[in-house]
Amino acid sequence: MEASVSFLDFFSAGSKMSQEYAQSITEDVKSTQAYSTTYSYSLTCSNKAGIYDVGLWQWVTSTNDMKDSVYSIHTVCRYGENYNTPPACPWNACLDGECTTCAEGWMA
Repeated sequence: MEASVSFLDFFSAGSKMSQEYAQSITEDVKSTQAYSTTYSYSLTCSNKAGIYDVGLWQWVTSTNDMKDSVYSIHTVCRYGENYNTPPACPWNACLDGECTTCAEGWMA
């Protein structure tokens, strides 16, 4: 599966994703698009001593023309020098709390 990943205006890249990870993301999008509703929840990025930069990242799947988007419930807090850098891989391939380490084989 060819997937285009976009993190608002900060980062955009196309990459080939392995079938296993692509299928998981496809199912996530299908379950989100299966109904129209408003869902809200609170998120807190915990304080870390001496670290003042924090970024909350949310995975969003969009059509190529960016006219339609699905906002996932999958999020990650990133700190320090990572706060303004997008996660290194899709949510389902993250191996650590800030998504800087990814499972092998997520890219095809």
